[in-house]
Amino acid sequence: MLRSFVESVVELVPDLHDRTLVVRARPLTNKGHEQVYQNLCAALTATETPFPGTDLRLIYECICSV
Repeated sequence: MLRSFVESVVELVPDLHDRTLVVRARPLTNKGHEQVYQNLCAALTATETPFPGTDLRLIYECICSV
């Protein structure tokens, strides 16, 4: 399940005004894992990790039907 998330198709959306980089992931596994992906995105966002070499804070979003 984690591998599917890491290998998922992502869309990167920079917001220079708010100094964020939104990572929108489309996991490639079954619908039963969507809540797990939502929780993973929330946990990763909570770390307030900057994108390497920038001052853009990473925000993770899961594009799921939940």
